[in-house]
Amino acid sequence: MFNLKIKIMANNCWNYVTISGDKNVLDEIQKKFSKYDDFNYFTEFGDYVLNKKMLDDYSNLTHEEWYMYGTKWWEFDVERSDDNTLIYSGDSAWSPPLELMRAITDVYHVSINGEYSESGCDFGGFFSCEDGNLSDETMTYREYQLETDRDWAINDIIDEFAYCDMEIEELDSYDYLTDEEKEYIKEQIKTKL
Repeated sequence: MFNLKIKIMANNCWNYVTISGDKNVLDEIQKKFSKYDDFNYFTEFGDYVLNKKMLDDYSNLTHEEWYMYGTKWWEFDVERSDDNTLIYSGDSAWSPPLELMRAITDVYHVSINGEYSESGCDFGGFFSCEDGNLSDETMTYREYQLETDRDWAINDIIDEFAYCDMEIEELDSYDYLTDEEKEYIKEQIKTKL
């Protein structure tokens, strides 16, 4: 008899977030974020950052409560590019922490812009938050790649078709490519085969 334990891993969602505002306010946000490792739950951390009344116990949250700030965890690095700009980047679980970012702009009166991508679940996007309002443009991961680095994305498509047994005709369904790009990709695939 085998006793098999399976650990389910989240798909990592890459995030790049720029927070802009008053130096003193950013100092406070940075100080709050530096305490991330003191918390067991992202919801607990979010409540702390937003100066909310803390619960006595965060261990029995519902699924919706686990993800109330957009994700269940976020492993981030911080960079202070100047007195008025904070940059956070790193992986979160399944989805970006958009609700936390939106709420931060409401509480701290800062501006936030960012982007995120998750290839495993096929999405990426760009967002901005100000005065508690969120503007989010989500797209497929491939469309996100094309928006951020079109040349690299086209080379990635070439490799995908050339080495993954994909039929060239499938390329015609890639509506986000121009006809010229499709022809270029087809020519490049033929040279690799």
